[in-house]
Amino acid sequence: MAVLKEIISEERLRLRVEEISHEIAEGMARKDFVMVGVLKGSVVFLADLMRALHRRGLCPTVDFITISSYGDSTESSSAGKIISGLHHDVEGKVVLLVDDIADTALTLKQARDHILSMGATRAFTCVLLDKAGRRKVEFEPDFRGFAIENVFVVGYGLDAAHRHRCLPYVARLEDE
Repeated sequence: MAVLKEIISEERLRLRVEEISHEIAEGMARKDFVMVGVLKGSVVFLADLMRALHRRGLCPTVDFITISSYGDSTESSSAGKIISGLHHDVEGKVVLLVDDIADTALTLKQARDHILSMGATRAFTCVLLDKAGRRKVEFEPDFRGFAIENVFVVGYGLDAAHRHRCLPYVARLEDE
């Protein structure tokens, strides 16, 4: 049986999303861009971030990409598979790629490279959580919420075998 230990509260998440929206508004210096969420983990973060950007006068076009890298495991596979691509044309546009976590960074790099190959002029990256110690490729997100240790986490969109995604906070998943 797994035990959940809260590591980032709902309030800390809310405050940090507001701060990230400010960083994005300042760092991207443009109002027209396409916001692409990596499904399924980014959906809660993306929704909150989209609303926070709206409060700053930004209303990006929103799209999604689905890449499978974990399946039912707690370890990321070495290669993600693009299951569903974008529905909007990104050629000549700036993209903000939003993901729940940069772990090995293989999935995020693959998604960014895919978007650039579709003709985007720039692909910024934004992650809620950053596990820099697990990188398998050289990669630094442009915007990040929290740096975390090498622990498996769930909640706020992140799951373990399709469970715990609905938690309003981020928790470390531990064995009993």
